[in-house]
Amino acid sequence: MKTRFFLLLSILAVLAPFSWSQEQPIEINKVAALVNGDVILESEIQFMMASIVQALAREKSGQALQEAVEEARQQTLQDLIDRELILDEFDKLGAIIKEHRVKEDINRRILENFDGSREKFLDYLSKGGMSHPKYKELVRKQLAVQGMRGRALGSPQPATPDELRRVYEENKAQFAGEDFVQISKIYLRKLSDSRTAEQTQTLAEEIRRKLRAGADFAQMAKMHSEDGFAVDGGSMPVMARTDLSPSLGDPAFSLKVGAISEVIEDSSGFTILKVDARDWGARPSLPEVRDQVENLVVQEHRQEAYDQWINQLRRKAVVRTF
Repeated sequence: MKTRFFLLLSILAVLAPFSWSQEQPIEINKVAALVNGDVILESEIQFMMASIVQALAREKSGQALQEAVEEARQQTLQDLIDRELILDEFDKLGAIIKEHRVKEDINRRILENFDGSREKFLDYLSKGGMSHPKYKELVRKQLAVQGMRGRALGSPQPATPDELRRVYEENKAQFAGEDFVQISKIYLRKLSDSRTAEQTQTLAEEIRRKLRAGADFAQMAKMHSEDGFAVDGGSMPVMARTDLSPSLGDPAFSLKVGAISEVIEDSSGFTILKVDARDWGARPSLPEVRDQVENLVVQEHRQEAYDQWINQLRRKAVVRTF
């Protein structure tokens, strides 16, 4: 079950230290959106996204990175728009966030994220193009939003037996212990000095046909396989499911022990698997994980309540994006 709590990207970005790239100049005064007349600046989006962009850059590159960054920007902008809508409701109540609460929260962040060093914290703000007064105002807004969230969500309804059963079934894999498997494989490189990709696929299919007819897997692996496991007859060490790619893990845990897989193609070659042994992790019953399941149901209730509340605010709002 995927649960998204609002302002997640923004909150994580403010809590996590980052190093701002000077190759991405901050556009101080560019307006990104107007929300009921309140301004959201592009510089605030960039500040919120700094650590997110760093994390994405470690995983992606090129066009994939550009697309992921743009998706993150749109989500961050929506979070900031929602924040302004919630703050409007906060102002209508005449509520305030006292100065000492803001200071306490900032001090907590300095202690947790900057080893208690105010110098490191101020350097963090400087690199992000954020003044200390502006940061204080950002924290004040976050505290107000957190308070409004709690007020809007209230006390969640208790989980019903039907909800517990449904969420348990949907999340069985989350509660299960680790699964292990031992496999043998024959791997053929897609391209070689002596074969085309089509010829390699034909050879792989012929090897599989011989295996299905009773040929010894270890001998066929020693004769044909083109990876480091060939010398051991294709035998691999026991591995957890999480250590296998889906292209290998899915057949390894769906085939019967002793069965031969279809020819599996990927970008580099063709693979034939044999399942030698398998150990399924423990599958706890619903009563054994009832507390965990109830927590998931509560999260679901809170998300539904938040979605209903924020959608009402969005319908009443006047929003312009640029």
